[in-house]
Amino acid sequence: MKKLLLTVLALTLTIAMAIPALAADELLICDFANADQQISWTEGLTTNNGIPAPSFSVEDGKFAVTPQAGNFWAGTFYFDLANGCSWLNDLSTGLESGEYSYIRLYVKNNLPCNDADPFGFSFSLQKISTEGYVSNWGAADFSKAVFLNMDGTEANLEFSPDRNGYKNGYLSIPAGFEGYIFMSAKLEDFPTHTQWGTTALDNLNGLGRLEIDVRAAGTDCDGSTNNLILDDLALVKTAEIPETPGGENPGQTPDDGNKDEDNTDKPGSGGDISIMLYAAAAISGLGALAIRKRK
Repeated sequence: MKKLLLTVLALTLTIAMAIPALAADELLICDFANADQQISWTEGLTTNNGIPAPSFSVEDGKFAVTPQAGNFWAGTFYFDLANGCSWLNDLSTGLESGEYSYIRLYVKNNLPCNDADPFGFSFSLQKISTEGYVSNWGAADFSKAVFLNMDGTEANLEFSPDRNGYKNGYLSIPAGFEGYIFMSAKLEDFPTHTQWGTTALDNLNGLGRLEIDVRAAGTDCDGSTNNLILDDLALVKTAEIPETPGGENPGQTPDDGNKDEDNTDKPGSGGDISIMLYAAAAISGLGALAIRKRK
């Protein structure tokens, strides 16, 4: 009987440890803590178009892109696997697993966005050849995306159907917006460019670059407070505002909300306690049965 009890106990512990992994619906890819050391700027925009490189910094744990004073009408910056962005391997693996529905990204737009053209934001995934050139390319189709404000309400953001040859690839993020964008994690929702002759992504393995291109950020950027802030790149199963480390939604204090709504049985919060209790009860019952039988 002792062997049976030990077997049941071992099984219970195994289930208890496995539940959090099975229930996890988020895979954090990059927290941008070292983004200012990993980011690259397309120098051709400076040498050929006279656009000065913005400053890149990490402020309060978030990545800030701050244009120089003046007109920031175009800018392309990217993260390369060859420049220490090993998290691109995690992004590739997570996307190829098929377990996640969205790529989540926190965005706060402090840019003036006062150009005659609407502000445009694109997000592309690329593969890099051994010679260092882009071999396969695809940009997020924002018609398949979800946009949420920080309070969890839906944000009605617009996108261009064909700007610069991208298919629904430029999102117009209004000045002052703060929230999350959820891009589809499906390969087919990262179509290739229609003008530059790039090859479509055949799969999401071996990604070597994540590129962000912005347009019409503002004609009179102040060089300091006007910036674009990014954070919290993750793969998720559902489009929901993430909870803070303390367990509350952003902006909610620990005393806010319904205190009766705890996370004891919430998937992803450390396991389903009810299952563990049932298992414990079963073990206790077997133990009592064994004692009675021995007597």
